[in-house]
Amino acid sequence: MNLHHYFKPAVRQAGLPESTRFHDLRHTFAAILIDQGAHPRAMMERLGHSSINVTLGTYEHLLPGLDEELTRKLNQAWSNP
Repeated sequence: MNLHHYFKPAVRQAGLPESTRFHDLRHTFAAILIDQGAHPRAMMERLGHSSINVTLGTYEHLLPGLDEELTRKLNQAWSNP
């Protein structure tokens, strides 16, 4: 049996677009991990990437506000010792 034997019927049953690929599920999983504040090393291990660079390089576009958030947290820590 191949992936499409199980995957495509599951996609239809879930009400997802027919064009949904298995890779789309991985991408969604990574986006949820990022949203939950997962550490990049934990993401790397969960996604099975060979290095942290692969993980960050693949999903960096999902981190647009990371620098602003870091700046905000540093300012908050500095203001409230």
